[in-house]
Amino acid sequence: LIQTWNAAAERLYGWSEAEAFGQSLELLLPADAERSTTDQVAASSTPVDGLPAESVRLHKDGHSILVSDCVAPILDPDGVQVGAASLSHATDPARTSARDSADKLALLASHTGVGLFLRGATTVSYVNDGLLRLLGIDPGEAQLDVRGILSGVHPDDRLAANAMVERSNRGESSAAEIRMVLPDGSLRWIRVTTDPIVGSSDQDSRVAGTVTDISDLKAAEEALRESERRFTQIADSLEVGVTLRQLEPPAFLYVNAAFARIMGSSPAAFTAMAVGDTLAQVHPDDRERFLVDYYAPAMSGRSASSEHRLVLGDGSVRWVHATSHPVPGEPGRPRRAAGTVEDITNRKAAVEEFAAAQAAAEQANEAKTRFLSRMSHELRTPLNAVSGFAQLLALDELSAQQADAVGHILGGAQHLLELINDVLDISQLESDQMGFVVAPVRLFDVVDESLGLMALTAAERRVQVVAPVPATTDDAFVLADRRRLRQILLNLVSNAIKYNRPGGTVTVAIAVQASTVQLTVEDTGIGVSAPDLARMFLPFERLGPRPERIDGVGLGLALSRGLAESMSGTLGATSELDVGSRFALTLPRALTGPG
Repeated sequence: LIQTWNAAAERLYGWSEAEAFGQSLELLLPADAERSTTDQVAASSTPVDGLPAESVRLHKDGHSILVSDCVAPILDPDGVQVGAASLSHATDPARTSARDSADKLALLASHTGVGLFLRGATTVSYVNDGLLRLLGIDPGEAQLDVRGILSGVHPDDRLAANAMVERSNRGESSAAEIRMVLPDGSLRWIRVTTDPIVGSSDQDSRVAGTVTDISDLKAAEEALRESERRFTQIADSLEVGVTLRQLEPPAFLYVNAAFARIMGSSPAAFTAMAVGDTLAQVHPDDRERFLVDYYAPAMSGRSASSEHRLVLGDGSVRWVHATSHPVPGEPGRPRRAAGTVEDITNRKAAVEEFAAAQAAAEQANEAKTRFLSRMSHELRTPLNAVSGFAQLLALDELSAQQADAVGHILGGAQHLLELINDVLDISQLESDQMGFVVAPVRLFDVVDESLGLMALTAAERRVQVVAPVPATTDDAFVLADRRRLRQILLNLVSNAIKYNRPGGTVTVAIAVQASTVQLTVEDTGIGVSAPDLARMFLPFERLGPRPERIDGVGLGLALSRGLAESMSGTLGATSELDVGSRFALTLPRALTGPG
């Protein structure tokens, strides 16, 4: 119970002496406040020494008061506590706030990831736990000084570290990025900053510093540098020029060696050159087209390409193909563009040479066609006379020797006429001047007609010809020029007989398919090897072991394939040496007959 209450207590708590006397200490305690040491002492029966402490008290009007108490026990002659004397005064709020701030700052310093320190010229007066963790030092063994910390600096960085210490000792702010060798031997990159403490009277706390772990940042920077090195190595090894440009304001950020070489300069020259300066190198005749097709869209961040000429410093002209594409970045207008420049001078020259050669070849081909056309008519005139007089001679009564001579004249004339016709046909096919009358044709009728014409030749060479059965080919109608189709069949059957062996066979077959009809001519003759098969359809190629003993000049198969393809068909062959050959003619099927 309260036994004494002076005027100071009345001013502090608002209760008068009459109101407070005889009351319990609970009068001054907030209901939810924790009991302080002084409260416990006052309520205790155990003798204790006086203990100063801060406590929360309750004012008469209900608001809380922070007070500083010093409580001492009152003892009787036997040493038994019979009461307690308390001296209380209000605590200064500013002092309390400063102490709270200091406590919070100490808590923050111990948990931050940044190292903090205070030092003098040679001593270190304060380090936080973050710095100890960064340096890999056990807090229980932390006896730090400036020299001891510098001993952990990587040998290659000690010069920079010492320079930073000297600057800070002179009262200058300083910073450095250095490597530290930790006690376990590992390396750690750190950034150290120091600032002088102005007006400090403590010689051991003249400099405040921070230490930040930048190992991850350094690793990222090294990875970026390595990526840039690889990119530069790749770009510089290319024959195509590569550029990276800034759009606003227009400027070259990077050009590779090939770009500089194509443009007739050096990479360094372009990093200091405005993009617009390159316009002067565009050939005057190409400049207007270049501005529209390439420069305007490229400078506005759109894709563009152009083929144009450049006039280099030495006066030479070079064709280039240039492209530009925006580099994806932030939404909106791109900030950069990547481009390529390829020297196509040789390609342009090759194209021009090819075009000139093609034009010359076409002119030569047209001249050849005109020559062959005129020559065929010129050759046919005397040939018709020879053939006509030979036929008149054959009508007379001739001796056997005379008749044989006339037969040779007629045979030679006919062979020469066929050769002239084949040469003229090949010439017309190559110049696309041959006319075709394509209509539905019953294939069996053409086959039967052709085999009839070759029957005498087959009999003379003792070759059996096997024809298709009419009943199975009634619906075999094809879209073809009848005269040219018969010409193909005569060539195929004639070759099958000529290149056969005595007693051999020639088999002609027809196969009707959904949209095509295939006619095959297969013989049991000498055949050809695989390498010779690839040359079988070339003009003037004559294959076989003794081709000079067989009539012809090697135009029949080349002409036949050309005629087949001109009628939307195909002609192919398979062959095996000493076994025989098989030719397959495929033509579009006509679903209905003529008429």
